[in-house]
Amino acid sequence: CCTACVQEKEVLREYDEIDEASLLEEVLGEGMVPLPDILDLSTEFTALLDSRIASKWSSRHKLDELRKLLYGKDNLNIQYDASNTLAATETLKVKSGNCLSLTGLFIASARHVGLDAHYRTVAVDPMWNHDGNTMIRYEHIIATGTLAAGETYVMDFLPEFVVEDMRTMLITDEEALSLYFNNLGAEAIVEQRIDDAIDNLRSAIKLQPDFPDAWNNMGAAMRRAGNYQLAEFSYLRALSQQESNYSALGNLSQLYTYMGRTE
Repeated sequence: CCTACVQEKEVLREYDEIDEASLLEEVLGEGMVPLPDILDLSTEFTALLDSRIASKWSSRHKLDELRKLLYGKDNLNIQYDASNTLAATETLKVKSGNCLSLTGLFIASARHVGLDAHYRTVAVDPMWNHDGNTMIRYEHIIATGTLAAGETYVMDFLPEFVVEDMRTMLITDEEALSLYFNNLGAEAIVEQRIDDAIDNLRSAIKLQPDFPDAWNNMGAAMRRAGNYQLAEFSYLRALSQQESNYSALGNLSQLYTYMGRTE
């Protein structure tokens, strides 16, 4: 059970400080790999933006024209695809991506033309998909910003949701990058690329150590790697951050059942 693409009290702790530190080091490995700039845009595309959107225009006019350029059928016509997590330039190249990919491309483009733009997560009812022997729970992210005179806007790539009726939370670019690596990790698990999954999930957790979904996914990756001790540790870590993370709870239950630890 993987979570792609939002803290509560600690509820489970079975390790003393020395054991916990040792297991944490084993899960996360050493050092930090170089991080990509997922909001980087090519000079060719920024030139297109500059030719289509004038700096002197009002923020509302810029927003309207940017929407037309990115998503208009007679323009770039970029489409939603839940299966792909991509950086902004990759999204532009294939003209599709999931909500995180499309949101990143929009934010990068909006900031280039002088618009205020930020990531915001949305607490939606979980959406599930089944791929092979893995259940995937999708979550949601949007772009928001402020226009002239304090007017706010929302760019949402799943129109079936009414964002105004849901709980949202502004997140930083670094937290969005953690979501990006978490998505890549979940996708790698589904594709049975377990080493790649662990590498990506390590980056996600190092960027955001209290990210329960990344810890849950790390547990799924470690279980598939055959390391049940680190899988258990990761699931418990997810639950210590969010006791209501039912994906981690279900995964932990399955792990204990598989290991014969019925108590």
